[in-house]
Amino acid sequence: MRTLVRLAGLLRVEDMLMAVLAVILLPALDRWLGAGSVAGSSDDPTVVAGVLGLVAVVGVVACVLTRGPGEPSPLADGQMTLQGWARFPLAAGVGIVATETIPGLGFDPQLLIGFAFVATFIGALAHPRLPVVAVVYRRTMVLPMAILAAAAFDRIVGDGMGQVIMEFVGGVAPPEVVAFWPLILAAAAAVYAMLVIAPRAIADPGASGFAWTVRFAFLVGSVALATALGLR
Repeated sequence: MRTLVRLAGLLRVEDMLMAVLAVILLPALDRWLGAGSVAGSSDDPTVVAGVLGLVAVVGVVACVLTRGPGEPSPLADGQMTLQGWARFPLAAGVGIVATETIPGLGFDPQLLIGFAFVATFIGALAHPRLPVVAVVYRRTMVLPMAILAAAAFDRIVGDGMGQVIMEFVGGVAPPEVVAFWPLILAAAAAVYAMLVIAPRAIADPGASGFAWTVRFAFLVGSVALATALGLR
């Protein structure tokens, strides 16, 4: 019981929100509006996806150009902290999000991607001179990116992976499925690192690698449980 309480203490409101979105709200909304309506797609992103993508990118830029109270520099003592390293997957994640969503607004996202990329690393170099903003506000800045991450996670995982997880746990998954399962999970983990760990580690530093592993497992486990209960 103490172990469960300790693990639950590593979760944040954003983790709960992502689980609810990926498990219940986004699948229901996609069924109502049509597949791909929330996350968008590289072929046909919607206006809704474009607006959310723009808000997410602007929020990330605002976050990387501020710093929390008493926050150490990501380049402290000439070495990169997790905040520093997180900027590499964050830049990739912002590029993917902008490419997948912004065309829904009718314009090329390349200029926005370039601006966000430069801002991400300028924020690291100029960190001591950035304006100080409370962590709760910085977490809010990257929340739209977490919502898009839940949508992307839903698209990658979907009902199929949830079913695979249940079969894998139950020991009834076909051998060919078992062979590909780590690759699917790795794809989901890569998306999680770019769209969840990277922006949140910058907005609210301090979480350990173990904490992020628990948060990722919570999201995957929520999808698997929802599949088992017939909620998806």
